[in-house]
Amino acid sequence: MQLLDVRVGDMYFFTGLECERQHSHHGFNMGDIVTVVGIAQESVCPIRIQKNGRDLFGYCNAENLKPINDRGMEDEAVWMNGRMLNCDGSSGNLDLERSMAEIMVRVFETFKKKQASYGSGNISSFGEFGVIVRMNDKMERLKNLVVKDKDNPLQDETIDDTYLDLADYALIAVLVRRGLWS
Repeated sequence: MQLLDVRVGDMYFFTGLECERQHSHHGFNMGDIVTVVGIAQESVCPIRIQKNGRDLFGYCNAENLKPINDRGMEDEAVWMNGRMLNCDGSSGNLDLERSMAEIMVRVFETFKKKQASYGSGNISSFGEFGVIVRMNDKMERLKNLVVKDKDNPLQDETIDDTYLDLADYALIAVLVRRGLWS
C-alpha cells in the first residue's frame, strides 16, 4: 500500500511489520484495529495511528496497515490478536464466514473491555457454576425481550449485546474447565 492510499480517518488492521524495528509501537499488537489520525510527508514512519477505543497513539508506515472493507474486515481474512481467521468459503458461504469472523472479533473485544472493568475475581470466586448463573441471567433477559416481547429497560445493552455476552461466557466457561482462568 502506498502512502497516498492511506487516508486520515480510515480504519486498518495493524500488521506490526518492519517499522517495529525502526520505531516504538508499545501497546500495539498485530491484528489491532487502528485509525489513521495524521500523516507526515517526510518521515521513516509517517503515519500516526490510534488504537481504537483507547488514547494510545503510535507511528508506522503503510506496510504496517492492511485495509478493512466496508464491513469492517479485510477481503479474505480477519486478524484476531495476531491470528488470522481465514475466510475462504470452505463452509459453503463466504459472506457468512466473513460475518461470523467479524462477530468473533467483536466478542473478543467485548471480553477485553469487560475483563478490564471487572477483573477475573468475579468468575474465579464461583468457578464454572458462577459462569452458568451469569449465562442464565442473560438467557432470562433474552426470554423477556425476545419471547415475551417486553420493552428493553437497558437502552445501552441491545439484544445483540446480550447474545455476544453469552458467547463470551461460553468461552470463559471453557477456560475455567481447562484450568486457565485466573
